[in-house]
Amino acid sequence: MMMADRLLAFYFQKVLKAASMLPPPLAYKILPATGHLFRKWDVYSAGVDEPGILFRAEHNLKHIGLFSDRNIKQIINNNLRFESRVVTEKYWIRERNKSKILNSFNASDLTLFQNLLEKNTCVIVSAHVAGIFMLLALPDLIHHNTLVIRGNPLTHSWKHLNPFIMHSIETVKIWKEYQPFIFMDEGDMMNKSRAALSSGTNVLICPDLPGFSQGVQVNFFNQQVVVPVGAVKLARDADVPILITIPWTFTCTEPHRLYLKIIHPEDINEGMTTIMESIESVIKLNPACWAGWMYIDRMLAA
Repeated sequence: MMMADRLLAFYFQKVLKAASMLPPPLAYKILPATGHLFRKWDVYSAGVDEPGILFRAEHNLKHIGLFSDRNIKQIINNNLRFESRVVTEKYWIRERNKSKILNSFNASDLTLFQNLLEKNTCVIVSAHVAGIFMLLALPDLIHHNTLVIRGNPLTHSWKHLNPFIMHSIETVKIWKEYQPFIFMDEGDMMNKSRAALSSGTNVLICPDLPGFSQGVQVNFFNQQVVVPVGAVKLARDADVPILITIPWTFTCTEPHRLYLKIIHPEDINEGMTTIMESIESVIKLNPACWAGWMYIDRMLAA
């Protein structure tokens, strides 16, 4: 392990673990000054498992054309601060610490989310923003849900393990013992999800993923991207609404807010367009919240 990784591992395992002993938002206070440190840009692979992924993020942000060079550097550094916040919050997920998880969200948004879940069985659609893991943890605390994520980190063949990935692996080992997951790479995801919805269990899925050649093309940050359509298909098959639920926050020290919108799409293209418009609107509130800058180029239509 190179020096930068050793320092990052110490920061995650000692400093942020100590910070996690505090309640939110006090636990986040260290992040503005330290959360972006200890990543070596030319080799760091974040959670995407590709060295130099921060350079790719920089290129993608420039390609979108909405931000100045100075703002792009700030967005990436703030994204790393949010990555460190994710590590802090995963300690609460491992401990199943209900109080700290709930208190990391804006109280009024959380109440509305709870009320919506009590009224409907839903396909919950979110995005790969900084608060996604805390959103995944909420169902275990307030309403039983099955979770859908792209791949099982415990069986994935990692090429460039780093402290962030290793921390995620250790978290999932504990997490999956008390909360159900559906891993897309284990097959039969749609049938498993339909069965969950039929039993009155919500399913959570994120469509902002790279590498899909099949799906529909939608406009996203003025680019044509290909997105998978499982969320709308599941909602139509089970005759349930889609609850778009996207965590976001202006800074890495504030409680997560929740963007909430219910839709009943009949048309797949229309439904996925509405979902991606919602995701884009949240990302624009604070671009540093979204991990997709590291791979949006791989979402682009051919």
